[in-house]
Amino acid sequence: MRAWGEALPFPGESFDVVLLFTTLEFVEEVERVLLEARRVLRPGGALLVGILEALSPWAALYRRLGERGVLPWAQARFLAREDLKALLGPPEAEEEAVFLAPEAKPPYEEADRAGRRAGNRPALYLGRWR
Repeated sequence: MRAWGEALPFPGESFDVVLLFTTLEFVEEVERVLLEARRVLRPGGALLVGILEALSPWAALYRRLGERGVLPWAQARFLAREDLKALLGPPEAEEEAVFLAPEAKPPYEEADRAGRRAGNRPALYLGRWR
């Protein structure tokens, strides 16, 4: 079903889980999308949100591509984990993934460890709220 995240065509408390994975970067109104996600979530349900971390080397690459007019990056707006926490409060659980830089070469596991040592923000931040 196609719909706008700001106005979901579902009754309240319809779902046990709502997943927003690299979605918030491309919506018009982040706060309205999150309100709608919570509206359609059943009591005790899980809101799972994954973002392209705004302070990561990957977001820097995507911003540069966006500045050149490359889609979909020209329309993207990036959030940091702190932005999500300000909107939703502290998560029940959180994870991070992909610390290597976009130009990393194999072996990727070592490149990821090097990115962690260098203090890179992860490309992906994932949180779960109830």
